[in-house]
Amino acid sequence: LNNTVWIQETNNNIVRIPGVVSHNTLYFEDAFFKNNLPIQIGFDVHYASSYFTNAYSPAASVFYSQNDTRTGGYAMVDFFVNFRIKSARMFIKLQNAGDNIVAENYLNTPGYPMPGLLFQFGINWRFFD
Repeated sequence: LNNTVWIQETNNNIVRIPGVVSHNTLYFEDAFFKNNLPIQIGFDVHYASSYFTNAYSPAASVFYSQNDTRTGGYAMVDFFVNFRIKSARMFIKLQNAGDNIVAENYLNTPGYPMPGLLFQFGINWRFFD
């Protein structure tokens, strides 16, 4: 279990930040096949409290202050599996597993929705020791 929580405040209207941000990871870790396959299986939960973020103007290519649309205020849940075989590290991730359960539209910037449910995988393979 890994938890990180930030409580932050600003009296500046130009730099806008959420009041509470947290990143929580709950995972099971073990090694299989005579300790040759270390594996982690778990969930990541990301949360940012609701706040007025800056909006974006594509015509001017700038961000500007707005007080109409709040973003945040919901948790994003990711399911992951990490494992290592010799010098290769691999991961499989189901990002935003709570799509349409926790919230329907995720916005980091007003008017620009974030992707819904995503499947990611990757390999980091070192060819030297």
